[in-house]
Amino acid sequence: MINNYFEEKDELGAIRVKIYSLLQSGDLDSEAIRIIAYLDVVFALNLLSASNQADHIGDHIPGQPVLQMINDLVADVVNPYIKTRLLDILQVNKQDKFSNAQQAIKGYFSITDKRNSLSEKRDYLLRIIQILNGLGKGNKTILKDIFEKIKQDVCKTDIAKECYSFTHIITAMISLEAEPVEYKAFVTLLESNTDELWASSKFQCYRYCNDTLARLLPDKSLEYGTAVAKAYIAEANEFSQTPNASQYIIADLYKKALRIFKGLGLKGNEIEQLAGKVAAAQQKAVVQQMGNNLPPERIKVNPLLQFPEFENIYQAVYWLIALPLPSKSQLEQELLTRKKGFLHQHFLGATMADAKGNIIGVSGDGAKQIYIDAKLTREIYCKSIIVPMYNHFSDQIAISEMELNSLLYGGKFIPPERLSIYTRGLFHGFCGNFVEAVHLLVPQIENGLKTLLNNEGKITRKLNHDVQTEKNLQYFLDELKGILSDDLLFDLDGLLNEAFGENLRHDLAHGLCETARLSSYIGLYTWWLALKMSLHIEQLMIPKEQKK
Repeated sequence: MINNYFEEKDELGAIRVKIYSLLQSGDLDSEAIRIIAYLDVVFALNLLSASNQADHIGDHIPGQPVLQMINDLVADVVNPYIKTRLLDILQVNKQDKFSNAQQAIKGYFSITDKRNSLSEKRDYLLRIIQILNGLGKGNKTILKDIFEKIKQDVCKTDIAKECYSFTHIITAMISLEAEPVEYKAFVTLLESNTDELWASSKFQCYRYCNDTLARLLPDKSLEYGTAVAKAYIAEANEFSQTPNASQYIIADLYKKALRIFKGLGLKGNEIEQLAGKVAAAQQKAVVQQMGNNLPPERIKVNPLLQFPEFENIYQAVYWLIALPLPSKSQLEQELLTRKKGFLHQHFLGATMADAKGNIIGVSGDGAKQIYIDAKLTREIYCKSIIVPMYNHFSDQIAISEMELNSLLYGGKFIPPERLSIYTRGLFHGFCGNFVEAVHLLVPQIENGLKTLLNNEGKITRKLNHDVQTEKNLQYFLDELKGILSDDLLFDLDGLLNEAFGENLRHDLAHGLCETARLSSYIGLYTWWLALKMSLHIEQLMIPKEQKK
């Protein structure tokens, strides 16, 4: 049946398009739908590792009926992409494991044989290595020929053009524990190219090569590790000659070198001088930042959930806050659709209870339902998107309080006299201390809103019996309509002010927030929103030409 829809020549893209078209067509019988729908699941699996969007093929455990279906179909499948993935799933699930593993490896090689560059082959070769590792000692009987075939692909590579793929595959091959002689060709090739890479200022590639050599020859790890550190220094020195070079990038490169030297246990004048270079670059970065409060032009932020390697703190922080806010209009549309589909919704009210079951809000006409929906959306958004992004950021970047302070300096949202408090609150969040972060940041968010109104010429104080007092948060939110985006105002209202939302400002002021609550998603979300407002407030304001 599969061969009726997918030809042997179909590449991966063509297969995905055909799967989508078939599932949308409505022309399939129930058995065909079951098989094509499962292929859709199969091709959504990642070959190398799991992500928030897709599972790893090595963790895919379908039920016995599905495994039986694969067993019945796979022998006759002609398309190598489909056949190989199905064989891989069978061996992962210990269905005639050794035989199916061999056939899966053969299938992945048939795919790589049709590709020219190592980068195009990389993921399939790495998957073959993973399958071999999964066989344990059983791989010894087939390892030599497979190792040799991968080595041939690797050794004919232009290192300067495909350094990442070249070194990544070699590093993975170390885990196969082949005979030491099998790795000598890699060592020779790496060592013979490092001088040329250094001379041509390809410092990143030079670092990859020396790092791989340190893994291949652990007894010489001090020598190669030192070379990696010196490449960071050389890159920083060269980049510093660029007009208007970011001092954050320079400081970050020096810091990486310093961390390597310390990790190797090296000490001395050279290390002390490097520490001085780090401090000097950071001080220059502070001065530079005073006249540059927007992210550098060259930083391109992808709003989709992808996990890049960061070059510097700028890139990392602005990537973390690039996500859009949950959409108020989308929530309104979804609520309207529910009301149209469920007539009773028009006549149902809503109530809000606290953690102890006490009723703290009543909406007789159900108008507040949207805040309940937003609360759930906020939780899902945070757990499924912001949490993995925050974790990825934390794995790669360690930001100091001084760097954070200089990053925030001069922003429209934070008045200078509040900068140190706001910085401390955000820094707690970068350290994972969300209880402390929220207690410091929520009052400063309210003050920031007042600052925006003052900057717009709005009076935020009221006179009552000769006593001047600040107006409340609800007044700020009402007056900011037409100044800040509807999405932001709605989010702030639901987060801080609304009983049917989080009502965080009230609960904090009256000591009603437990540690567990602030340590959960709501703590991270509040911190993330505070960070976003501090650096992106211009993007969250309605442009002057659009204001009424």
